[in-house]
Amino acid sequence: MKMLMTKEQQMLFRKRSRIETDWNVLKERFNLAYSFARSITGLIRHYIYSIVSFLLKDCKMESIMIK
Repeated sequence: MKMLMTKEQQMLFRKRSRIETDWNVLKERFNLAYSFARSITGLIRHYIYSIVSFLLKDCKMESIMIK
């Protein structure tokens, strides 16, 4: 009987699922998908701010859980 996917493919699929979830959070909650940039610098700045706010949110949640 043939397997639908190997263990290696299953591991990669789980990682892809996590990455897709993170990108969805960045796009929906932190407005990463931004089409009103007036320059490349502004667009890059917006992406960096979005990613940093996402990372800080995780740090803040961890510090709350530790207390």
